[in-house]
Amino acid sequence: MRPSPILLALALAAGCPAESVPGDVVVGTFDFATELLQDNCDVVNQQDPGSFSATVSYDSKTSEAYLTVGATSIAGVLAGDRLSITASANRTLWRPSSDAGCPGAIVERVEGRLIDEGEAHVLGLKCSTDGGLYVPDGGSADARPDVRLICGSISDVLSAQQDPSCTVDPCLVTYSLSGVRQ
Repeated sequence: MRPSPILLALALAAGCPAESVPGDVVVGTFDFATELLQDNCDVVNQQDPGSFSATVSYDSKTSEAYLTVGATSIAGVLAGDRLSITASANRTLWRPSSDAGCPGAIVERVEGRLIDEGEAHVLGLKCSTDGGLYVPDGGSADARPDVRLICGSISDVLSAQQDPSCTVDPCLVTYSLSGVRQ
């Protein structure tokens, strides 16, 4: 079985919602959905993260942003209206031709654009399903307090750790990401 993406694992492990989130500005809590775009991995049963809820917040004095799933927060960067979160974890990677797993690692990168209420209505309150970031003509580069959508992608890079008995080529799995504010 392939590793579950980190956000899915956090959502399943977290259980209860966070009472507080890091940072001094809460953008909002979003219901996220994903759709598989690309999978060039030769390990089996990659699980689509499907849907999850998360709170986005940031520190107004720095560019540090946070994605909080349940009681766990992952730090990243908010640059204008662009959100970037990277996390990594060790996982067991499974090949179709083997009953034994290989020690592996997953690096997950979430890229998204915060879209305000006006732009969200132009988009019909839906993100593109190609994983691209919607870029309006002449849009502001500042994060806005009335964020309605977060559109972007999740990319998972899977690789084997140093184990001579296990050979798994590094590979990429990409999902579109669409988050609607609750």
